[in-house]
Amino acid sequence: MAYIANKLGTIFLTLFGVASLVFFLFTVLPGDPAQMMLDQNEDSDQLEVIKAKFGFNRSSVGLWVGDKLKGALVGFAIMFPLLWVLMSLVGWLGTYWWVYGFGILLVFQLVMMVLYPMVIMPLFNKLSPLEEGELKDRLMALSDRSGFKAQTIQVIDGSKRSSHSNAYFTGFGKFRLIVLYDTLIDQLSVEELEAVLAHEIGHYKNCLLYTSDAADE
Repeated sequence: MAYIANKLGTIFLTLFGVASLVFFLFTVLPGDPAQMMLDQNEDSDQLEVIKAKFGFNRSSVGLWVGDKLKGALVGFAIMFPLLWVLMSLVGWLGTYWWVYGFGILLVFQLVMMVLYPMVIMPLFNKLSPLEEGELKDRLMALSDRSGFKAQTIQVIDGSKRSSHSNAYFTGFGKFRLIVLYDTLIDQLSVEELEAVLAHEIGHYKNCLLYTSDAADE
C-alpha cells in the first residue's frame, strides 16, 4: 500500500511540478504569458518579422538578448534551489516525501504571486503608479464595486517592446494590483479603458465561479 501511495504521489507531484515550472517560465519573461503561449505555436522569427513590418515590434536586439539572459538567470536562481529541495525530500522523508513536496510547491506558487510584481517584473519593465485623475478614480471605483478591490494600479512601459496594448491582474489579497500598458492608455478613452477592466474582472469572477462549482460538486 505504501509503495502504491509513493508511486501515485510521485506521478502527481511530477505533473504538478512541471505545470508550476512552465507557468513560472512564462511569467518571468516580459509580456503577457497567455500571448507568449500562443506565440510558441508559430515560427518566432517569422512572427517578429511580421510584427516589425506592421510597426508592432519595437524591441531592439540588445533588449531582446537582455530579456533572454535575465529570464534564464532568474529562472535558474529560483528553480534550482526549489528542485534541489524537492529531490532531497526523497532521502530525508522516505515514502511520503511527495506530501511535503506538494505543500512546498503550493507555498512556492503563492509566494511567487506576491514577489513577481514586486521583484521580478521590475527587472524587465518600469512600473509607475497611475496618475491621479478621472481614469484612476473610475477604475478603482469599478474595482471596488465588483469586489475585486485592487490595492493599486500600475502602468508598465510595454511600448518599449511593442505597440500592442494589454491589461492584466497580478498578485492576490492585499498584494493584488492592476497593470495597464502605457500603449493601452494612449490608444483608448477613459470609457473604453473602463470597459477593458470590466472584461478582465469578468474573467476573474468566472474563474472563481468555476472553482466554487467544482468544489460544490
